Amino acid sequence: MSTKLIDQVHGKYLLYIGFFLMLYVVEMELFGDILFQEYKVILNSHHFVKQYLSFISLVLCCYLPFFLCNIYGLLFIPMEKIRILEDTECAPNDLNVRAKRAGPVPPPYPNGWYKILNSDELKVKEAKEIRFLGKVLVAFRGEDEKVKVIDGFCTHLGAKRAGPVPPPYPNGWYKILNSDELKVKEAKEIRFLGKVLVAFRGEDEKVKVIDGFCTHLGASLGINGTVKDNCIRCPFHGWEFDEDGKCTNIPYTDSIPKNANSVAHKVVEANQHIYVFYHSENEDPTWNPPVIPELNDGSFTKHGITKHEVSAHIQEIPENGSDVAHLNILHTDFVIHWLSKFITHTWTANWEPGKNDEKHLAKIDLTQELNFFGKYIPLTHIDVKVTQTGPGIVSLHFDTVVGKLYVIETVTPIQPMLQEATHTIYADWKVPRFVAKIVLYSLSIQFERDIPIWNNKTFKNKPVLVKGDGAINKFRRWYSQFYTESSNNNNNNKKEKPLSLDW
Repeated sequence: MSTKLIDQVHGKYLLYIGFFLMLYVVEMELFGDILFQEYKVILNSHHFVKQYLSFISLVLCCYLPFFLCNIYGLLFIPMEKIRILEDTECAPNDLNVRAKRAGPVPPPYPNGWYKILNSDELKVKEAKEIRFLGKVLVAFRGEDEKVKVIDGFCTHLGAKRAGPVPPPYPNGWYKILNSDELKVKEAKEIRFLGKVLVAFRGEDEKVKVIDGFCTHLGASLGINGTVKDNCIRCPFHGWEFDEDGKCTNIPYTDSIPKNANSVAHKVVEANQHIYVFYHSENEDPTWNPPVIPELNDGSFTKHGITKHEVSAHIQEIPENGSDVAHLNILHTDFVIHWLSKFITHTWTANWEPGKNDEKHLAKIDLTQELNFFGKYIPLTHIDVKVTQTGPGIVSLHFDTVVGKLYVIETVTPIQPMLQEATHTIYADWKVPRFVAKIVLYSLSIQFERDIPIWNNKTFKNKPVLVKGDGAINKFRRWYSQFYTESSNNNNNNKKEKPLSLDW
């Protein structure tokens, strides 16, 4: 598992050293003199008792530093959880090829025989799902002990991902980084909407984003590229590009070709996040990411972040907010699984679209309660104010007895059916760090219950809906505003014209 629960405990090694130095004192002084003096006769005649107690003391003293460090991490260290697609239980069956370096390559599937299983992996009357050449098959061994292979989806409801799906990239603002992930004079490569960008922070502390490959010979500007003044410098030949994508310097010539310029992208930094704007027709934004004063001025503290990869269309993820019925089916179990027999969640939600100048917003009033054997547990009622901004930004506001918390959820397409979802939690000074981490952990567990569904479902353009399904159709009508006529045209697949240098 490459899941990383990273608690980098500052000072833990000092704790280790200190307690292991104390080990000698505890061993020799405490057990050797104080305790054993009262039972001198017994211990002299039963020397193994003293050895046993000494061994127990050694084990306890060795464990104590680890225990204290875990407590230190829980109370004082921000949470960071990163879960990539391969970590997901029930990973998707038809992963898209995630090659980011596009270009001419041989056909992907040469003709021939390919192994799908070892014979001992398929027993009589057993069936297994197989991912094969971009498709899903099912292999099964009948009672005649022969192996059969057919297409892996029932013809009743059609193949996964079959049929019309919405355009892959709705128009809007998308998060690419947290602000603290990009230091001054630092550059980072970004996977974004099937392309590679480079984000860099100049000496003026402002963030710039341009296409990620040098227009010269295609070197990645985000890998070993350096920031000089307010420009990004290519690590290959030293070409420099400013925030507008203009090539400002070529070290070995004074003649800069007109077609040497790169493409710049609109960028905004708000709420300690960095957002990039996309529009299929290259129009200017008519709305901006929300500004939350407590996050913008730094008065709220960041207490952790989670990251997940999801193989689904971006629209399916925020659609959950309007799908009220699934909350009390999929999300009733308590976040500590073995307690779910006794403790369960109960949810209510009301989804409403914004109007007029706020038509790019949608609001959800969400409530949650805990029940013990079906009876409400006092003081567990929580009201959450949820606001969705555009296709990929959601803010959750918790107003609790211990203080206020904000969770910023973002969904950013990496490519058409691959999304990166992040949750970042902030809280005011009154909220203990361990409380914020418990909230974030609980959110991540609930989110991970949806991931196997998203990874393995088909998009139903015309779903069969019944009373109680919530505002799914209303959500889809609202979400359609982020598509335009050219949204189906993937601008990233346009063929580039060969560049000729002006000598």
